Amino acid sequence: MTDKLSFFKKLAMAFKAFREADMMASLPDGGDWDDYETRRVRYDILWSLYENTTYSNIHSWSQAYRNRYAMYKFTRNLYNPAAREAEFWEQMVWGGSLDLQEARKGAVPVLLPKENQANEEALRKAITDVWRKSNFALRKDTIPLWGAALGDVGIKIVDDRERGIVYSQIIHPSIIKDIEVNNVGWVKRYELFEKRYDNDGRVVDYAETAERGVGEDVVFRTFANGKPYAFGDTPAEWVEPYGFIPFVIIQHRDVGLDWGYAEIHKVLSKVREIDDLASKTHDQIRKSIDPFWLFNFSKPKKSVAAEGGENTLDRPQRGREEVQALYIDKDNASGQALIASVDLGSALTSIDKMLSELERELPELQDDIWTASGDASGEAISKAREKVGTRVVTRRQAYDAALVRLHQMAIAIGGHFGYQNYEGFDLESYKQGKLEHFINPERPIFQTSKAGEQSEFMRELGIIEKMVNVLEMPLETALRERGWDKVKIKEMFAEKERAIKLKQEDKIPDVEQ
Repeated sequence: MTDKLSFFKKLAMAFKAFREADMMASLPDGGDWDDYETRRVRYDILWSLYENTTYSNIHSWSQAYRNRYAMYKFTRNLYNPAAREAEFWEQMVWGGSLDLQEARKGAVPVLLPKENQANEEALRKAITDVWRKSNFALRKDTIPLWGAALGDVGIKIVDDRERGIVYSQIIHPSIIKDIEVNNVGWVKRYELFEKRYDNDGRVVDYAETAERGVGEDVVFRTFANGKPYAFGDTPAEWVEPYGFIPFVIIQHRDVGLDWGYAEIHKVLSKVREIDDLASKTHDQIRKSIDPFWLFNFSKPKKSVAAEGGENTLDRPQRGREEVQALYIDKDNASGQALIASVDLGSALTSIDKMLSELERELPELQDDIWTASGDASGEAISKAREKVGTRVVTRRQAYDAALVRLHQMAIAIGGHFGYQNYEGFDLESYKQGKLEHFINPERPIFQTSKAGEQSEFMRELGIIEKMVNVLEMPLETALRERGWDKVKIKEMFAEKERAIKLKQEDKIPDVEQ
């Protein structure tokens, strides 16, 4: 994995230098946003934000990036929240453990419509088999991590005929050279591109395409350096009767373009401004500790100041560490530190204000959604989480829909070829509705402890009590208003009536015979 990501970075660096247009989209056609080379540079920049290496000259585009936005040449990623942001969505989409037995609970709880519950056991068995064969329990969180950090992520379904299994493979978006989707986002054609070894161990430009042929056929082709090439035992061209392209593409934020927005994208200008000011402020503090000196005597043969020169391995940023000095030849020798008068407090306050503004646009970064400080109540935490919860539900929809589609295609393929655990399904199963299911959209967002659950329940009871006593609202109405399940309300009142009846019967005195 590390080698592959390193390759992506080197390849993106070689494609072209940074242009501001690489990070901008012009609606409605997108401008250069969809261009393959532009996307690769964009993904490289966005991933560098996640790694906190954006302003380092290990990237060929870093200097042009700093220059374009008139940034301090020693800017560092000091307050960049890209990693926290991506890892938040990594946790929130499908975070937690999978129910590999029945897919009823856990991170991905599967629900079936009533009309499809007759084959529920077989469908759950097939879904969990896809998970196990894909090592989905360990790989699943990479999908929203890449999606949130880069804006796009793909998943390919692999039909391993030799082993008799079907599984999913996560595709880095920089590999996806081109893709076509229909009106609902399902893939009609894809083209992949990356460096691979050919059958003789030579590194070649590998390309793979899949597109619809005649009728239900899907035509696959592979190429080496632009020419048809059979990798391994697979022919250079083959046809499968799938009736669909076994690939899903996920846009983390769909803004109406062919490719998605990373979660951090809309605040990049604020991130740059904060990093720029913070780097200058921190270096000013550094200069206060190690200042520029004025010496009123002739410069000695061996300078008290570090000499200038090229950066070296031992001194990679000489400009930051150099002790700079001026010399004036006077009889009375003395030295004076030359430090600019800067209100560091105001600078730090300005940074704090910008960080607060950043958190207003990305509320999931606020600490209050995890723990309220001081003596704040559970209600304060709940209120802080409310806006974030809405965002989580919205983002989950794209990932959940893609996962359901992946399940359906994988199960249809596995059933068609008679693989174990896919009995009763075939390529017609999807068309017939036998594979209909969905991921529970009401699954928990924030995991809570037993103590937290009890506290939240007591808070809920307090609200209901006020609705009944202060607003004089019937208890049953108050429960419905708070979103309690109608069946549970009915069962609760029935249980209450039974308890009253038993209590009354117990009070009836025995009659002597």
